[in-house]
Amino acid sequence: MIACMVTGGAEPYYVRAEEYSTGDEPVGHGVETKMDLPQYPIAKPAPQRIAVLGYLVSEEDSLREGISYSVNKKDLIKFGKQEELPFAAHYDGNSYNGYYRRLETHVLDPLLEKGYIEIEERGRRKLVRPTELGRQSYVAFQYVDDEQTV
Repeated sequence: MIACMVTGGAEPYYVRAEEYSTGDEPVGHGVETKMDLPQYPIAKPAPQRIAVLGYLVSEEDSLREGISYSVNKKDLIKFGKQEELPFAAHYDGNSYNGYYRRLETHVLDPLLEKGYIEIEERGRRKLVRPTELGRQSYVAFQYVDDEQTV
């Protein structure tokens, strides 16, 4: 059902069996009716947002005991440049502040709105970490084709 909602490439349905087993046999036999289920499309995050979520998840997962989490916005800009993500690759300004604005506008704000990340202020630094929903969304969407982005 979830795959149908994300990709839009399959039709969800439910089949009611003619007869159900009562013992160790397979669950049901035959087809009594087939019912189409409603489709509720799920908008997949943009590829650069999925890439940032993946980076945040992998950084958090790679922490060793006794080492504190420290991914901040500057780290995300470096990652964006390295991976040539659109927010960084398509910026030709000469101010580093422009990278921050583009990161916030095109990546962080939409992820915050969906509840996929949280930003924690520590002094002058702002640490960005994935929420549990963000982790689950990364796992769910990392394999969906880029063509399916809404």
